[in-house]
Amino acid sequence: MPKFLTLGNHLSKKQLRRKYISCQHPQEKLRWHALSWIAGGEVANTVAKDLGRSSGWITKVVNRYNQGGVAPMRESVANREFEKIDEMEEVLMRKMREMMKDKEYLKELTNYHWLPSP
Repeated sequence: MPKFLTLGNHLSKKQLRRKYISCQHPQEKLRWHALSWIAGGEVANTVAKDLGRSSGWITKVVNRYNQGGVAPMRESVANREFEKIDEMEEVLMRKMREMMKDKEYLKELTNYHWLPSP
């Protein structure tokens, strides 16, 4: 059965589309694209296939958006400037801890299929 994901009430469908269109960073743009399609009622598997991602990736993006709104969509270190090295370190460490908790996500992200499952 198709999996329909619902988005938190952070941005409207129109605002999500604007974020996607105006975004200059490839990875962030992909996340906004996925969210705009989900907001339009698309099924997670269809969005994943059309964007060349896994349904697990779509679910992670939606969960991050639902929990934190706009900020987690821009969290990538590559897409940001930091005032201090400590700020960058904090973001990196938080992301590393998050990834270590989810081996399946880490496998997907790195293509290291040999990582042991929890």
